[in-house]
Amino acid sequence: MKKSSIGSSFFFEGFMKKWIWIVVLILIVILLLLLVWYFGFRNRVLVLPKQDTVLEIYEPIDLKDVISLEEGTVISKEYTPTSLGDVTVSFQYQTESNRKRNGEVTFSVVDTVAPYVHLSNSYSISVGSDDFVSDILCADNYDANPSCIVEGEYDLNTVGTYPLTFVATDSSSNVTEKDFTLRVYQPSSGGGSSTTPKGTSLEEVVSLAEEKDMSFGIDVSKWQEDIDWEAVKESGVSFVMIRIGSQKGIGGEYVLDPYFEQNYEGATSVDLPVGVYFYSYGKDVEDAKNQAQWIIDTLDGRKLDLPVAFDWECFSYFNQFDLSLYGLNEVAESFFQTIEDAGYETMLYGSKNYLNNLWIYNQNDIWLAHYTKSTDYDKEYQYWQFTNQGKIPGISGFVDINFSSIS
Repeated sequence: MKKSSIGSSFFFEGFMKKWIWIVVLILIVILLLLLVWYFGFRNRVLVLPKQDTVLEIYEPIDLKDVISLEEGTVISKEYTPTSLGDVTVSFQYQTESNRKRNGEVTFSVVDTVAPYVHLSNSYSISVGSDDFVSDILCADNYDANPSCIVEGEYDLNTVGTYPLTFVATDSSSNVTEKDFTLRVYQPSSGGGSSTTPKGTSLEEVVSLAEEKDMSFGIDVSKWQEDIDWEAVKESGVSFVMIRIGSQKGIGGEYVLDPYFEQNYEGATSVDLPVGVYFYSYGKDVEDAKNQAQWIIDTLDGRKLDLPVAFDWECFSYFNQFDLSLYGLNEVAESFFQTIEDAGYETMLYGSKNYLNNLWIYNQNDIWLAHYTKSTDYDKEYQYWQFTNQGKIPGISGFVDINFSSIS
């Protein structure tokens, strides 16, 4: 019997079609492999951290300073490590053939900064007190709750002096030790005599301002009560910071200063440049952001010539906040960013001691509080509150006086 020529023809054509598809698939795979090689491996270089490179937590670095390439150049980028241990960082580099490539490198991040303890050579407490250790400010750059203990024997129920050592330890085993004397005393039953401070006269303020080639201004709140703004302007005051409000303790509500509206209208009516400040107990990023938004809503579009100042100075309660020093910086940054997004300038208010030891990550403008006629604060500042006992015509009682070189 003869085989059908038609069946043979269909079989041959089907066989050929299968082989054509197989060849096409093989070519596609080869093309994909070539593309992977071209874009993934061609010009691939060895990427390593420079020898013995260890990064410090929160310390900004330029990646080109800490990365070694077999060939090519790291495209400059600042990086700030925010976690400890081995950290993988992505970056871009340019090859010798001027192609941009993505790379990764792993660094070891460490913390070598010891905790800060706010404690002098002696500490006094009245007899019968329950505790004093938790009241001493003990803070760390990385740990929200470093170990803070007192070594030595003492008795809070017995009057006397006790030589002790305060020991603060963080999770990276950095240690701060401070020897001090605890004085347990019996409070006096009699009333002591007091004298009213003389204060700093307008003549002295003007003389100091001229000597330093700076202008002078004031900051005011409800404590100054009613102010004669015409007299203030005529005295030579050239700018005013006004308290817009404050927070009622940790987690408390935000309260408008009862004299804010009156002070704002009075100062602007005599063409004095005005800024505002808010006394904060901000406990976290969200709290600070809400405070900033409250200020923006309260200003309701009003013009400010000077910044909005973040006045966070509740360091006597710092141990209750569960904040690291970097965390405190993030709280302030949340406030600043929200205010700046609304079109206002910002600055941080702080005393010399706290600016040097606790606001160590702040990059914002500074309103320095240092009650002296000649500050030795060695960083840049925009305003300097040099006394809280100024005497200015138009204000009954004392008022804070500030110097500024900003025209």
